[in-house]
Amino acid sequence: MSSISPSTPNLQQVFVTVPEGMSYVNALRALYSAATPTPFLQIFPELEQKQAQCIATSQKMAELFKRGAINSTPPYYMDYIAGKKIKVHFHQFPRLDVTSYDEEYGKEAAQKALEAYSKIQSENRFDKGDSYDFKELKL
Repeated sequence: MSSISPSTPNLQQVFVTVPEGMSYVNALRALYSAATPTPFLQIFPELEQKQAQCIATSQKMAELFKRGAINSTPPYYMDYIAGKKIKVHFHQFPRLDVTSYDEEYGKEAAQKALEAYSKIQSENRFDKGDSYDFKELKL
């Protein structure tokens, strides 16, 4: 589903819906996994590994998400995660504004990443059992 945003004339917003039952942590992980490192990290791969340690567990990813949610404008906007461009609005979770993500990685890139990740059994996902519930986030 797409709509025109008054704040960005000529740019058509792109929205996707996270597959039912998928946690916000797993949705972010799916987008992160499908994204490519920024050019700087491609030149210095050892820094990419250090950055990735910030999100090495589902708990760390949830903490990063919460910090980003609090400190971003609008809330729940994920900009760069561990050196990868995400730029996704999570404020209407499970509906995501993926306009910038798809602009960076190609048409329907976010939808493809989420669909591919949804094929992983819940108990085998990064956030096992999809335990992080967006409704329980307290800002």
